[in-house]
Amino acid sequence: MNLLINGLVTGAVFAIAATGLVVTYSTSGIFNFAHGALGMFCAFVYWDLSVNDDHQWPLLPDGAWPAPLALAAVLLVVAPAIGAVLYLAIIRGLEGTDEIVKLVVPISVLLAFIGIANWIWKPDVPHTIAPFFGADRSVTLFGV
Repeated sequence: MNLLINGLVTGAVFAIAATGLVVTYSTSGIFNFAHGALGMFCAFVYWDLSVNDDHQWPLLPDGAWPAPLALAAVLLVVAPAIGAVLYLAIIRGLEGTDEIVKLVVPISVLLAFIGIANWIWKPDVPHTIAPFFGADRSVTLFGV
């Protein structure tokens, strides 16, 4: 049963990633290999807002934000802003270019976001987060 639950969770993650690639390609004609890196970057922003007490974001209040507020800020402000900037600055300019350019540019964006994340949030410092349902609670499904 444990393998079944873990397999369903892993399969769901792969399905979401594949759906992101398919939707992006069908709407824009570009394989956005960077969407995983963008998700990673937004996850770090969420961690920084909701867990990190000494984040250094200009114009934002200090201290940890409540999780729903941090989630709303990331999903409704940060992620759409990143998407709009990437579209206006990079993706829009790929129309009419060769297929190799349409493959290399998203890979470059992927590497850029990994580099930016490593620069902002040092990889040698742990970035932990409390369990979603609380430290003393768990979800049990069929004994797992």
